[in-house]
Amino acid sequence: MLLGSVGFLDRFTVTMSRFAQALAVEERTAFDERYGTVLSP
Repeated sequence: MLLGSVGFLDRFTVTMSRFAQALAVEERTAFDERYGTVLSP
């Protein structure tokens, strides 16, 4: 991944699209708001 899974990805959600050539970095809660809670920390 971009910066590694320990630390950075514990705090942020990263979404990438090859077709849109875009990358989004959002607060960790953005995933839960969009898709619901999948796993609890």
